[in-house]
Amino acid sequence: DDSVWVRKRFDVSLRQLQERRRSCRVSVILEVWRRHARESCSGLSAKDSSSDASRDLDKEEEVAEEGRQQRTTIGLKLRGCKVEEVAKGGPADLSGMFFRGDTLVAAEGCMLTDNNVLQVLRGCDLPGSFVSILLEKFHTGEIVHVRLKRELHAIHFSQRGARTKLAPSLPSQTRDHRPPSPDASAPHVPFERMVL
Repeated sequence: DDSVWVRKRFDVSLRQLQERRRSCRVSVILEVWRRHARESCSGLSAKDSSSDASRDLDKEEEVAEEGRQQRTTIGLKLRGCKVEEVAKGGPADLSGMFFRGDTLVAAEGCMLTDNNVLQVLRGCDLPGSFVSILLEKFHTGEIVHVRLKRELHAIHFSQRGARTKLAPSLPSQTRDHRPPSPDASAPHVPFERMVL
């Protein structure tokens, strides 16, 4: 009787320790990523920055003229921060890195939550602009960096998920693949499907 209780307590403690270690690993990766982004941006001269800004404004005006209804896409259907489906021929599909069940951890130096994922991934919403994503692989827990180019065209998803890319079968791992939300005080929004 006591041995069962001790075993259960040990299992709970082990899971908590593994989750803390995983959270620390994600935090370290994210901090290094942010530092690298700051260093690479600080090397720009004022002239480069202003010319880039004017080019971005020109692009924004072109897109506005084409119609405000169009949005850029990276070819993902999400449920919260989890990949639900990858659109065939879209930027995510062509990268070969995204599979159903993978979790988007961070993008553009920001931790992603179910509440901010769409806004952060859309970013400036300009065709040809890039988005940098930290992705946690579903089966391995590996964190990878992927850079995708936003495109302005229709992406079609299958009706019943037939085109969904599935990762190779590996032994199932029963653990939550989402890091704890940094803003736990924020109101919880139920998962909804988002096409991006």
